[in-house]
Amino acid sequence: ANNYVTTYAGLASAMIALVFLYLTASIFVYGGELNAEIRKARKGV
Repeated sequence: ANNYVTTYAGLASAMIALVFLYLTASIFVYGGELNAEIRKARKGV
């Protein structure tokens, strides 16, 4: 049973890291899109 715990703990931490990186990248992309739209609205394009 202990072997399963160590295996799945490693896999879970890897998945948590991937989800964190995905969310961080999504925030950067949406922030860039929002910034571009605000800039366009201010210029009146």
